[in-house]
Amino acid sequence: MEEIAKKLRPLAAQISIDANLLDENFEQFAPTFDSISVSNYLDRHADKIPEPFIRVLIENTIRTEYGVEPQESSALQLLFNLPTVKGNTVEILGSSDETFAVEGGSSRITDSLAKALTGQIYTRMRLTSIMSWRNGFYLNFSNYYSVYADYVIIAIPLTILRTINIQVNLPQNLRQFINEVDLGSNEKLYAGFSPKVWQRENGFVQEAWTDLGFSSAWDETQQQTQRRDGALTFFLGGNQARTTSFVSSKLQGKKFVHRLEKFIPGTKDAATGRFFKTQWTLDPLTRGAYTHFKPGQLTKFAQLFYIESDNPQERQNVHVGNLVFAGEHFSGDFYGYMNGAAQTGRLAAQVVASRVRSQS
Repeated sequence: MEEIAKKLRPLAAQISIDANLLDENFEQFAPTFDSISVSNYLDRHADKIPEPFIRVLIENTIRTEYGVEPQESSALQLLFNLPTVKGNTVEILGSSDETFAVEGGSSRITDSLAKALTGQIYTRMRLTSIMSWRNGFYLNFSNYYSVYADYVIIAIPLTILRTINIQVNLPQNLRQFINEVDLGSNEKLYAGFSPKVWQRENGFVQEAWTDLGFSSAWDETQQQTQRRDGALTFFLGGNQARTTSFVSSKLQGKKFVHRLEKFIPGTKDAATGRFFKTQWTLDPLTRGAYTHFKPGQLTKFAQLFYIESDNPQERQNVHVGNLVFAGEHFSGDFYGYMNGAAQTGRLAAQVVASRVRSQS
């Protein structure tokens, strides 16, 4: 870690300087950084990258956090990642690592919400079109079912939303946002091991960043210290995920285990042969992972994010009359995270409640 700290320090210092400019005056400085890609930014500061592996490390943070290659990402997203070096301590993702995890899995949150709404949730009803009608909207579904609603909240990924026939008079920039902003390509491959061979002296404790075909890997069972067996999560992003979409989890898992064996001897013997891979990029209801922004998009669409502020003049909501939008892609503070989905869902509900009161 001491070597990484020493060699990452110059670039981390530059990123910190530029991130502070955004804190001082986002409107003034953001367009400059948003106009270039992460690749452009790293090229400009090549003198602060003493070893090629430092650049690979930083590029991998873009692949994991946004699911794209560095040339596809706005440089603003690198500043948001904010890699930091303090002494010999390195935080590769200085501002994005999760603080909490849900015991039993994140799905417990939505499962609990669903229980509280028994009888009100309808599944296997895919929205195909929405049309303005008088003061409300007609929603048409793939099973030939139609619903009229006075108020509508749409919380659909942009990759799917753009396939829906929206016969509503939307502002041009909102239509562009829906049609142009994408989800990145990320996948996780889970592999079983017994014992946790990576906990040896030449292994790692929590996570590893690599150039082995996966950007990073971490101990999925690090909180379960009493267990002899465990699992690693191999995290892929950008081209790593795109080019292996149709590769089976078992074949891909064996390849990763073989590559890891070169650095952590005993990995192959410890592997149980049990592998599982996500398929977010192929899922017909998502077609991607987390929202990302290409160069120029963050500032172009800045008026389309929910903004919470003590100053009423700074607050932003996203709605067109009684048609309200929600989803992590509309969050100014937490796009790409469940926090963004929860935040915009809450704010969208507040918008509807406010409009109901004002129109009743």
